[in-house]
Formats: sequence, structure tokens, C-alpha cells
Amino acid sequence: MRVFLTKFLLVLAFAAGLSAHASAQSGIVRTLQLDGGFDPAAAGAIDPSDADLAANLWRGADRADMARLIAGLPARIRSATLADLARRTLAVAAKPPDGAKTAPGFAETRAEALLAIGQADLASRLLAGIPKSSRSEAAD
Repeated sequence: MRVFLTKFLLVLAFAAGLSAHASAQSGIVRTLQLDGGFDPAAAGAIDPSDADLAANLWRGADRADMARLIAGLPARIRSATLADLARRTLAVAAKPPDGAKTAPGFAETRAEALLAIGQADLASRLLAGIPKSSRSEAAD
């Protein structure tokens, strides 16, 4: 389990490092253009600029791989810094990784992980961003 956690946190740290940007633009409204319409997996509870992460955070990642890593995230992360990074990464509204759109959805997997780490409010807000027509019965 420790090796898995280390791999997952390294992926999160790498993604955060790639997407780090100056937050001095806090007064600017940002929009996220998604090709081919809205993908429910892009839903999130935190704007990328508020999370200090980029809207293309998941670029280059595989959706199934990321969902598997997220589903295995432990409920308790000892490092406060890494726990905060996990919280922000799971809750951010961002273009999802490439890959098959399978059920449960990528956003729902992230919401379940947020619940597991004690972030029920963020999980609820994330799920509220998914159109009802795109939700699974479990998400309702």
C-alpha cells in the first residue's frame, strides 16, 4: 500500500508542478473550452485558479489509470501538504484525462475519494456540477 501511495502522490505532485501558475490573476474570470461539448468528468468544486492548478491538469494521463489510482487513495495521508494537494486535485474542475468514458464516471470516482478523505462538502459540490442526465443512480 505504501508503494501505491507513493506512486499516486508522485503523480499528483508531478501534475501540480506542471500546472503551477501565478495566482495574481485572481480577479480574472476564466472559462474552460471543452471540445465536443461538456464532459461531465470535467465537473469540479474548485476553480483551477483557486486550486493553484491548471485547467489541463490531467493532460497526457489515461482516464482509467487515474481512476484506478484515485480509487486506491488512502483515507488518511500523513503529510498535510500532500493531503492538501490531493484534496485540491480531486476537487478541481478541469478537462479530464483522455480515455473511455466508463461508469462510474471520473467525476464520481473523484467525489468518492473526497468523501473517503473527509471532504463531504467538496464531494457534494463536485457532484452538483454534473448534469442530472449524466449522473449514475449512485451519484443521486
